Amino acid sequence: MTAPPAGAEHEDSLDRERILRVLPEGERKTFLADYRRTVGRRIRPAAWKDLQRFLRLSALRAITLAQPGYYEAVVPAGTGGGPAGGRDPATSRGR
Repeated sequence: MTAPPAGAEHEDSLDRERILRVLPEGERKTFLADYRRTVGRRIRPAAWKDLQRFLRLSALRAITLAQPGYYEAVVPAGTGGGPAGGRDPATSRGR
């Protein structure tokens, strides 16, 4: 097992600010709306599992969407996909 590089800080992958930094700019508004909706429902302590699940999925989604060439590889040219619109596997949430 290797130690992290000297001076490297552990960054919580479920941190809202980290997720926002990783997401492409066009995806941030959607994340914030979903985040506010999810947090707004979390009044009971037992419901915090839902918030943790949302943050885990959002962190993975942010990493996927931030990959160079992601939209070009997933969304066919000329369909209006990507951050500006359209639907693709990472942004579709079963709606």
